[in-house]
Amino acid sequence: NTDKVQLVAGRSNPKYGGGEVISPIYILLGGRATREFEGEEIAVDTIAVKAARDYLRNIRNLDVDSHVVVDSKLGRGSFDLLTVFRDKNKEIPLANDTSFGVAHAPLSEIESIALNAENRVMAEYRNRDKAIGEDMKVMALREKDKITLTIG
Repeated sequence: NTDKVQLVAGRSNPKYGGGEVISPIYILLGGRATREFEGEEIAVDTIAVKAARDYLRNIRNLDVDSHVVVDSKLGRGSFDLLTVFRDKNKEIPLANDTSFGVAHAPLSEIESIALNAENRVMAEYRNRDKAIGEDMKVMALREKDKITLTIG
């Protein structure tokens, strides 16, 4: 269950069109992991750090090599849960955690409008101006037949 992340903000000296990173973002990966399988040691910390860094490379304008420090302090998985996946002949798949997700589909008309507005604005403007960051908000309000979008 590598589901815990601690993020410590870095420091920067921003200026229009650029700036400098004074101290990097620090990311600590936590949780528990199985560290061996069939007698073979698994380098879970190395794997976790590489996966996190690879994922962060998707963020535009983030130089992962100099703007981010990723660390991993994964503990060992609970002894009671080590056998959960050993018996592959179970009719019902087992889980070692109680996490679950909730979703609904399809998107409502107003949700689709908000999502399409975000995608279009980002596609048209983000590559044109570096000052447009990664975080964009689109608030959609429907009052009877009138739809108002606020974009920030």
